[in-house]
Amino acid sequence: MTVFLLAVCLVISPEWAPPIFVAILALELWKRYRDSTRRERNDHEVLEFMFRLSTRKPLTEAVVSEELERFPCLTRFARGFRKTGKLALPNFGWRSLVAAMAIRSALETGDSSVLTKALEQISQREEAMVEAGSMLASQKYTLVASIAISSAILGVASSISGQNYLYYVVAQSLLSALWLKFFGGNFYESLSLSVPLSLTGYFLAARLV
Repeated sequence: MTVFLLAVCLVISPEWAPPIFVAILALELWKRYRDSTRRERNDHEVLEFMFRLSTRKPLTEAVVSEELERFPCLTRFARGFRKTGKLALPNFGWRSLVAAMAIRSALETGDSSVLTKALEQISQREEAMVEAGSMLASQKYTLVASIAISSAILGVASSISGQNYLYYVVAQSLLSALWLKFFGGNFYESLSLSVPLSLTGYFLAARLV
């Protein structure tokens, strides 16, 4: 859809294509960031669901469905169980994936301690992720600074030469978001940082020169 809208803009009004492209890209990124944030929030919510399940004995599919009803982001899975008699479990991210595997194992074996062990594994992984993120923090901030500086340089070059380097700035911000993701964090969260920073540096430098 984004590509189609941009193609229409190029045909109707080529001179307005760059700002319209940026606006369309920003809207698309905002939608994806919103969806990604919601999935991340729901993924964390599954942990509370797991805590509740670990206290229920005996554990059955009906009990799982009952607990699903208590969480707004999980109620659709409970409705699906009532309609079909088949239990579907959420997959919002790595936490809910581990949770789903543990729940199925607990239902098959009748051993609810599997849930407690899965929660411990999730907690250990989250601690490791926090430690890794803190170790890479300085590299992350260095990359963020380089994004602003390189975009400002392109803004100065655009002001002097009269060329439009906006596409290069956007491409650079996308690549930077990938690097920021490697340093820890959500891809769309990284985009929400790199794209505005790149565009701000570019336009400010272009106006001040």
